[in-house]
Amino acid sequence: MRRYAEIPTATDPTVMRTHTIVLLIVLHLLAGCSQEPAVEQLLQRVEALEQAVEERKVDTAMDMLSDDFSTRKGQNRKDAHRLLLFHTLKHQTISVIRSQTEASLDPAYANQAQVRFNAIVTGGQGLLPEQGRSYAVDSRWTFDDGEWYLNSLDWEPLL
Repeated sequence: MRRYAEIPTATDPTVMRTHTIVLLIVLHLLAGCSQEPAVEQLLQRVEALEQAVEERKVDTAMDMLSDDFSTRKGQNRKDAHRLLLFHTLKHQTISVIRSQTEASLDPAYANQAQVRFNAIVTGGQGLLPEQGRSYAVDSRWTFDDGEWYLNSLDWEPLL
């Protein structure tokens, strides 16, 4: 007579442990997936703003600022518009090189985030930059109507 192996039941401790491990792995993956797209979308928005500045598209860049945009130095949205216009008129080419980018979602407010990075910003009239400076940048972003908007921007010159 042939003997068949005993089929484990759902109450078997080995099966329960396996199910628990699989469930924990799935929950971990789902938790990771819920945050990654938001951070990825935020970094794409940072890149889009950087590209708009480099392409001297002032209106496109301004569309990415929140209505209550401000800086630690007391500048507002109108001041940012003037500053962008000034630099696009002054420089035929503008370049932004970003490094050491760190993005984090605010754990208390799901629609808030912070992006910190270092940037080298150059400008000039031809292929070679005539002016340039490096900065440590701290930006705060707000998620509204399916898009990230720059809410505040602070920068300090680096040596």
